[in-house]
Amino acid sequence: MLVIDVQNAMFAKTNPKYEGESLLKNLQDVMNKTHPDNMPVFFIQHNDEEFISGTPLWEIHSLIVPHEGDIVIQKHTSDSFHKTELLEKLVSKQSQNLIFVGNQNEYYTDATILHAFSLGDHVTLIKDVHRTWNSNILAAQ
Repeated sequence: MLVIDVQNAMFAKTNPKYEGESLLKNLQDVMNKTHPDNMPVFFIQHNDEEFISGTPLWEIHSLIVPHEGDIVIQKHTSDSFHKTELLEKLVSKQSQNLIFVGNQNEYYTDATILHAFSLGDHVTLIKDVHRTWNSNILAAQ
């Protein structure tokens, strides 16, 4: 499972995400089912001028923190594969059936899914465990 950009900045009260609280609850439910099954979990953590490494807004949300054995990948672009160690780590875990959850469907999730699909991976999105904001580009609901 790839958990994309579930960082504190994505849930800031100054710019509330569409149904952000329900997203966190749904993520907790999925994580509680995933960890006992020993499914590899990869947390993707974005870095840029808003998500500055080491700051509270950059940190993974406290309700779904990585467990021992989970892998955290740092990225600097929308595509979680671009100039990261994600592909290497997926290969090492023999992961080709990828489940995607997380934030900003129209950018981070979309770019990463397209890359995974181009590599021949099987891609699954679980209903109600990915979100974005309403915008001129995309309605969140």
